[in-house]
Amino acid sequence: MQPPGGETLVNLPTILSTSAERHQIPVHLGRVNIDVLLEVWPSRFVWHHGDDTSQETAVPGQAWTEGADMGDLITHTYAKTSEGLDLSVDTTWSAQFRVVGQPTWRPVDGTVTIDGTPVTVAVLEAKPQLVR
Repeated sequence: MQPPGGETLVNLPTILSTSAERHQIPVHLGRVNIDVLLEVWPSRFVWHHGDDTSQETAVPGQAWTEGADMGDLITHTYAKTSEGLDLSVDTTWSAQFRVVGQPTWRPVDGTVTIDGTPVTVAVLEAKPQLVR
């Protein structure tokens, strides 16, 4: 999340992202002595904000960088302060496989959802002050 450090401000968009990405896993099926390649990718993300709201996306989000368009980021704006909320993301994985040496990928039926480990977020209020 951004801003980093487990703290954000009320009424400020908090940027959410995760590092889940497509990857391949070689698997040896010993009983039949076949090597297969399993390709898995995140296909759905459910973000639990800790304030009784959630949102679903098909992308993992990205960190803010200078010049980034805020419309391209996954954000959540907290409406009230809180000492500690549990923020997490559940990731649903889809897959396909192929026998090593064969060109054809075959879909794996179903998906697997992994519940994300929560991180604690404090939502603070900034009070402007004139300093002399």
